[in-house]
Amino acid sequence: MFVFNSNFPFSIPNIDAINWDLVSLPTFADKPKIGSQSMPVVFGITSISKQKDAAMNVIQYLMSEEMQISESKKGVMPVSTTDAARKAFAQDTPFKGKNWGALYYNQIAPGVPKSNYQLSVEKSFTSYIQPIVEGKKDVNTAMREA
Repeated sequence: MFVFNSNFPFSIPNIDAINWDLVSLPTFADKPKIGSQSMPVVFGITSISKQKDAAMNVIQYLMSEEMQISESKKGVMPVSTTDAARKAFAQDTPFKGKNWGALYYNQIAPGVPKSNYQLSVEKSFTSYIQPIVEGKKDVNTAMREA
């Protein structure tokens, strides 16, 4: 079992050599149907921007149903919660036959605030994950090096 985010097959080399599929994550008895948190990409416009209207137009385009479906087909998790955007997920990829509905089986858990200290510690460990996934290092070696 491998718990990761929805873009994992698109970032792991030679994953097509493995017979894999998806299921929803287990939930806690006191939080039924509540899954993991999301890892969203966030767009914003700074207060010093000289092109605020143009920037907002770009964000609105990126959030449009047309763009959400287009990106969803490529395997980019849509922000849109419409059935069309969700059903389109990964349909233009080699993984279109996988059980992508598992991504939407549970509700997304609410976010938890993180301190600056937590973010810096997480960042220091992130680079040690990929070699484990690629089979270049075992977990114990990576943790010792980290």
